[in-house]
This record gives sequence, C-alpha cells and structure tokens, in this order.
Amino acid sequence: MQPNKKIAFGVNLFSDSSRTDLAIESFLKLKNKFSDVLDLYNIQFTDESLKFRNHDQFKLLRCLTSSSKNYISGESKKTLPMTKDCFNELAKLNYNHFIFTNDDIIVSDRYIDFILKTNYDCYPASRLAITPIKSLKDIVVVDNHYQVAGFDTFCIKTDWWLQNGDKFPNYVLGHPCWDVHYATLCMKLGNSTLCNKWPPPTFHQIHDSEWKTTSCPETDYNYNTFWKPHKFDSDMWHNYLFHILLKRPGVNYCQPHENEMDLEKEYFDETWFKSNYWSYQ
Repeated sequence: MQPNKKIAFGVNLFSDSSRTDLAIESFLKLKNKFSDVLDLYNIQFTDESLKFRNHDQFKLLRCLTSSSKNYISGESKKTLPMTKDCFNELAKLNYNHFIFTNDDIIVSDRYIDFILKTNYDCYPASRLAITPIKSLKDIVVVDNHYQVAGFDTFCIKTDWWLQNGDKFPNYVLGHPCWDVHYATLCMKLGNSTLCNKWPPPTFHQIHDSEWKTTSCPETDYNYNTFWKPHKFDSDMWHNYLFHILLKRPGVNYCQPHENEMDLEKEYFDETWFKSNYWSYQ
C-alpha cells in the first residue's frame, strides 16, 4: 500500500430497496477492513425539505445546491443530483483520492486493494450484472455478464480532478451516458485504467430501469450532452466499445483480450484516434 493514501468514499443514498441495503452492507465491510484509509460520506442536498436515506456510519455531507431542475428548466419533474457536483464536493474534502458510486452497487475489497497498490489517476470500474440476491454470500458468477458499457464506480486522485474537472460536463445522476463519458475523459486525459477485468471489482443486481422503457427529460438531456457537443468523445468511446470490449473472447464479455491494457492506451490516445478515426465510420 502506498503511504498516507486516504480515500473519501461518497454515495448519494436515496433508495429503500433491498439492492441498496446490500450495497450499504458492502460499503460498511470496506470501512471495517480499510478503517485507516476509507471514510464514508452520504452526499445530499442542502434543501432540508428534500427527504433522503441516511445511515449513522456515513458522514452526512449536505452540500448540493443545484439539481436536474436547474439544468432542465421547466421539464425535470424530479430533483436529482448532478454528477459533477458530487465529484466536486468530494474533491473539496481534500483526501488523496475520492470514490463515487451509485447506491445500489456492491463494491468488493478487490477494488480498494487495487487502488492502494497502484498509482493511476483514475479507476473507472465496470460491474458484473448478477441476478437478485438476498445476501452478499449469495453472489455467484454462473450465467451473469459483464456490463462493459457501464461504469457506476469511479476512484479519482483529488489533485488530478482539481486540474482536469473543468473538462467534465455535468450530467444527471441515475441516467445514461455520464459514466461512459467520464470513463472516456479519464482515459483520454490521465494515466488511468479501466477496472473491467476479472475478477470483477463491483456487482450490480439486474433490475428494470425507467429510462430504458420511457422517454424522460433527464435521459434526453444526458444523451444530448454526450452525443452533440461531445461527439468526438462519444465516437472514441463507441469505437472502443464495439471494436474491443464487445469482441472479447469467451462468453458474457468476462474474458479480456490478452493485450487489453495496451489496447486501452492505444484506443484512448487522441492522436492515434484522429489518425484512425475514418476507418471506423
């Protein structure tokens, strides 16, 4: 472990679902194992009229002053956090690193171990999709699949974020695009690695998502932010997704290519991508 490495672990707790119950249990296990390294934070709005879920082992961070309604004026019916706001508030805590994850993601100790043993700027983590479980002991890998097009967990060096965070757009949390764009920017701008190898660092219980079945302004906002003003980044991500990740050998996208770490560096290199871009239209 690198000396003096401290991590602020942040999550916006809001759901009363069993998925969140198990995710919180995994966070508490991490805190117990890495008690000298990890502090847990519940990131919430300053507006005291908004209800949220709390937990006594999380430090309550009432810091969010804007929401989806500020960005989608007159259309957003919900008060949802914005991703960049969450990252910025965690960076203000001045830990060496901060982690942000969704409140229904089970995070394994392998993820923290890898962060402590290495020295990357950013660690975007994909999740293994698993069928619903009742206990953390029930996690199995049979018939599950790697969600290689999803990054629900990020660890970022605070100093790096303070230098590069202005390049990250603000997206609505809980809706698509923000995670793959943030992963792309981490890879393009920093000495980073995608934590999507085996064994998986995080797990996500399969469930229905509203944005997959119905159109909503929050999803439309995220899509339009990624696909239009950031088309180059979108093309870079989808080029890597379709030509590398979705062509992994074996089944369920679980087995990386033998040279996948090298492919990451190549495909997210802006100069290389510009010179090879037209061959992937």
